Amino acid sequence: MINYTRFFNELDCPPAGIDTISIWVHDNLINRFDDFNPQGNIHESINCRYRDEINKKTGQFFRRNYFIDIQSEALNPNNDILEQIINILSKFIFIGTLRAFKNIDIYDTSKLLMNNISSLFAINSVDFYFDLKEEDCILLGEPNPYPNTRYSLDYPSCLKVYSKTNRHIAKNHKSYQNIEQMKYKTRIEFHLVNSNCNFLHFQNLRGTFEIVFYHYLPQLARKWFDHRREVVKIQKLYELPYAHHLRQINEMALAGHIPQYRDLLKTPIRPKPEKHYGKNEVDLNWLSNFKTV
Repeated sequence: MINYTRFFNELDCPPAGIDTISIWVHDNLINRFDDFNPQGNIHESINCRYRDEINKKTGQFFRRNYFIDIQSEALNPNNDILEQIINILSKFIFIGTLRAFKNIDIYDTSKLLMNNISSLFAINSVDFYFDLKEEDCILLGEPNPYPNTRYSLDYPSCLKVYSKTNRHIAKNHKSYQNIEQMKYKTRIEFHLVNSNCNFLHFQNLRGTFEIVFYHYLPQLARKWFDHRREVVKIQKLYELPYAHHLRQINEMALAGHIPQYRDLLKTPIRPKPEKHYGKNEVDLNWLSNFKTV
């Protein structure tokens, strides 16, 4: 695992931010496959993970997808988000998890990644979170197997609300006393993936959290308009001074007109290293550009 700065403790993150950015990694860029595991490490804010893709009808194995998940604790919301992602990926190259480029000095790696990032990686998902005080929320809809949790009815669910208290207790890696001292105990999360968002482009993550939030505001407002009644009711949202980001989403959603997504670039074609790829994928062989050891 790389050394990284933990800007926040898991229990005291700001009340709004990017929860997780999940980055799909081109197979040909991986040097040590053993660094990736099926599940993330709950003690780390940056994880290498893989997930097997299975044909749902036949159960036949199709391919294995590799991801690097970057969580909010490892992102400084006041700095450029994309530059932080590039810095993290460069560190994985430096320690040998990912392959180094041929004839490229390590100090030029970040620049090369910035210029070619969509040919080597893809955004698998971006999750925005907005934390609220427990007493300001009423959960709606039918309960599910997870306590005090609601998911929107679309698949995969783009909107969910859950008790952070229950999640931390289930993880069992924080003291109950510290968990109880959390100021904001309820989390509303927007889950943007390829199937529900056409704007997962790395350039949309240029800028601080405030800039990225503004870029995605119409997308979030659309999701909120379509699904908020399925998951949560917020008591007097307009009176909650700490929830100004969620209030902006709500105001745009209820204004009667949600602006077009002019500030967002559309999701680029994903560079899948397989012979069989879908209509939103292209087969690129980058192996010759990397060192083999």
